[in-house]
Amino acid sequence: MCAFFILQEMRGAFMKLEPHEKLKIWRQRRKFTQEGLAAKTACSQMEISRLERGKIPNPELRNRIEKVLNVTIWSDENEKEGDFKCQREDQSETS
Repeated sequence: MCAFFILQEMRGAFMKLEPHEKLKIWRQRRKFTQEGLAAKTACSQMEISRLERGKIPNPELRNRIEKVLNVTIWSDENEKEGDFKCQREDQSETS
């Protein structure tokens, strides 16, 4: 199989990962420990651990993490602050 197609398959598989899985992969690729990333993003190691297990970060922390790692992790999710407001408004109207 051509290296190009292998790379494309790898990219496709990476795009299917959950944000918390991407966070752990990128943290490790950038040679950060949880403690190191926490120090750079002004949060605790415990918070980084929670995020890597699936907790959704607040928008400020999300931006700091993506800036430090120089990668977009959550942007393709419908978890942006504005989307939460729309979903909550929609849910409250139907309740």
